[in-house]
Amino acid sequence: MPVKKGADEAGGFRGFGSQALPFLLALRENNDREWFAEHKSTFVEECDAPLRELVREVGAGLEAAGSPLAPLAKNPVFRIYRDVRFTHDKSPYKTNVGAALYREGDKSRPGLLYIHVEPGKSFVAAGFYQPGAPALKAIRSAIAEDAPGFEAVVRSLKSKKLDLSMGDPLSRMPGGFEDHADSPVAEFLRLRSFVTSRPLLDDDLERRDLPEVIVKFAGDARPLLEFLWSRVV
Repeated sequence: MPVKKGADEAGGFRGFGSQALPFLLALRENNDREWFAEHKSTFVEECDAPLRELVREVGAGLEAAGSPLAPLAKNPVFRIYRDVRFTHDKSPYKTNVGAALYREGDKSRPGLLYIHVEPGKSFVAAGFYQPGAPALKAIRSAIAEDAPGFEAVVRSLKSKKLDLSMGDPLSRMPGGFEDHADSPVAEFLRLRSFVTSRPLLDDDLERRDLPEVIVKFAGDARPLLEFLWSRVV
């Protein structure tokens, strides 16, 4: 009997199933509970099970590399069910699947590795996404006080063909940092998140070595995480 995509007989990751992306595309047009119930086995076999195995292998690879990033012990992947309590869009399901690995596997500690799977829009990202006010102030203070150190982090990312995301910055310097408006790191002080990412092609999702690809990305992004971790408890 041929082995299905997702995991081999020993439990190893074998890529997402060939129906994973078609399922997510179809879900965009059929985002209702009845359709999902009829196709739930496809979701489980082609999307959810491979993602869980991917996260497990990425976690093992990060541990071997000495990284503190680890999956949650319980529920290591995000639920596909949307929280519709505070939105006008009452569609019950997300049209992507994803997971995050946190410092010491603790969701309450800032700084993470995020895996996003969506047709034509998959990516892996690392950093501090929209940290709370105390952490954000600590990060900005660290960058302002050690501009050369943070510039070195940015250069390290660029050497790995990565960039710090500059999306959604403040229009002016944040309160308390006005004196740094002429600093070489002024543009970074206006950021709300400190994240770098790398796209994943649809074909990448079927690669058996995808765990190694993601572990390598985490290593490339590690200077950013280490700089921020050293300043934010």
